[in-house]
This record gives sequence, C-alpha cells and structure tokens, in this order.
Amino acid sequence: MAVIAFIGLGQMGAPMASNLLKQGHQLSVFDVNADAVQRLVEKGAQPARSPAQAAEGAEFVITMLPNGDLVHRVLLGEGGVCESLSPQALVIDMSTIHPLQTDKLIADLRAKGFSMMDVPVGRTSDHAVAGTLLLLAGGTPDQVERATPVLMAMGNELINLVKDTSLARVIAVYELIWAGQAFIKSSGIIWPLLMTGAFYLVFSGLLVLAFNALEKKLSYFES
Repeated sequence: MAVIAFIGLGQMGAPMASNLLKQGHQLSVFDVNADAVQRLVEKGAQPARSPAQAAEGAEFVITMLPNGDLVHRVLLGEGGVCESLSPQALVIDMSTIHPLQTDKLIADLRAKGFSMMDVPVGRTSDHAVAGTLLLLAGGTPDQVERATPVLMAMGNELINLVKDTSLARVIAVYELIWAGQAFIKSSGIIWPLLMTGAFYLVFSGLLVLAFNALEKKLSYFES
C-alpha cells in the first residue's frame, strides 16, 4: 500500500481520502478546516500542520482544491509541498482548474526536479462517497501506470488521456455542468428555469466556450 499526502478535504476530497484509507493506504492529511482533518484522523489518517509536513515521506501527494491559486499556494508557497517533497514522489492534482494553470504548475515542478500529473474527476459527491468517480488521467504513460492503483481506490472508471490532457479538462467541465443540472433538478431549486430554453442555452454556451478554448490551445501548440 502507498504512503499518500492528501490535501483538500472538502465535499469531494474528504470521501476520496476516506476511500483511500479503506483500501489500506497510509494517509497524511491537511486542510484549513480542522474539523475535516479530525474526521479523517478518526478513520486512521495522520494529521499534518502544513502541506509541507503532509508531504514528508509521501510517495504520492494528492491535491483536491477549489481553484488553481490554492493549488499553487499549497505546492509552491511558504510551507508548501515542495519544501519537503521527495524527488521520487508523484504529485497528482485532482482539482478542476484552468488548463494553463495546470500546465504552468507542471512546468514549475519539473524545473525543481519534481513530477506532477493532473487527474480531474467527473460525477458528483455521491460518487465520491461510493468510490465510483470518473477519473480523467493526464500525464506521461509511466505516471498513469504508476498512479492507477491509487486512483482506482477513488473511482471505478479511468480514462487514459495521456495523448491529450486538455481533453480531460473539457470532459471535466461537461461533467460539472451535468452535475449542476442534476442537482438543480433533484433539489427543486428554480425548477421552472429547467423548463425553459434559457437553462440549456447557458450550459450549451459553456460547453462551446470550453471546446473553443481547447481548439485555441491545440492550435497554439501546433503553430
């Protein structure tokens, strides 16, 4: 079983970390929410006072955070992961953040001699609890192969997107849109809006923007 640092114990991160514990992995956890950390400690995790402490001795460092700025701070800021990270460790960012932020983080860590891949997830927090997330693995073939046993403790379907990590992010955007629609429909919030073309127009527009961003990104690298 692997030694893992897990940073970010929110609605998705907490059940993902819990499932890693259930599979016998050794976890060190960090979050600004002390209660979230304590709940994982009660399940067998070790608490950390900082991302740097969490990463000490870890074979894998998993981040599941709300935005790219937080991922950057956790990895490269004061008290961050890179202060104690082993060169043999693999950083796995499972947050859904801007593709260019991910690319910059991967490049920055590579410049410091570290290895990082991104694995955004699809589906909902219920799937996170059940361990049935959709895992969109982007990275080198060696990274994906190495990470797969750990990742499959949190999901039941892994799409290997080694050749196009940008596509993984677009699929993740689609999954988030689908999840938002499902939540609004099931909760009864602004249900009349679901019955109008406006709702679908908005979400279709978001998908178009995502695919346009992907096309521009690919064109940039091809030029």
